[in-house]
Amino acid sequence: MASPAPPWEHRSIGPPWAEWIGVLAVILGAYLTASFAIHATQQHVFSLPISAEERASQLECPEDELIEEGITLVVCEQMQADIETTLITTPEGFLNLQFWLGIAGLILAAGSIYAGMALVDWRPWAPPLFIAVMVALILLELSGLVAAAESGPLIRKDYLWGYLLWLAIHISLASAVGAAWTDPNQRAAE
Repeated sequence: MASPAPPWEHRSIGPPWAEWIGVLAVILGAYLTASFAIHATQQHVFSLPISAEERASQLECPEDELIEEGITLVVCEQMQADIETTLITTPEGFLNLQFWLGIAGLILAAGSIYAGMALVDWRPWAPPLFIAVMVALILLELSGLVAAAESGPLIRKDYLWGYLLWLAIHISLASAVGAAWTDPNQRAAE
């Protein structure tokens, strides 16, 4: 009689590609969830209706805060200039659009974690769900990319790189799962 396998021994029922891509999707999904949460928060704060005088009073560089943060007065003034530049050069409605893209991205990023976990713990419905979430993220990133590209050079500088990076990652992940899942040799192994 064969002895039972120890509980720490891994016995997978799914294809190896699903586990690896699933683990990668969970890790990247956690990072993307945090990234979209920060993005949405930033857009919300930038879009608050604050007068120029009120904003100027809040953009001060008191010496005690400089010491506490470990930055110089020049760095603080540069951060103030970056905020002012963003607020002055942002087209009407751009921050609102970016806020809602951030909220949608947050939900989809959480969905990518769920789909990634379903790949790791192999569920037959996981590959189509994963591809659907990736396609939705790709469409969201293309929307943000187009909005940023149409907004002007200073806004493009801040937004394009992130959208391009995540677009490349999600196209790669969707392509990998699509190719492996539809491969007849992989289907036979399942």
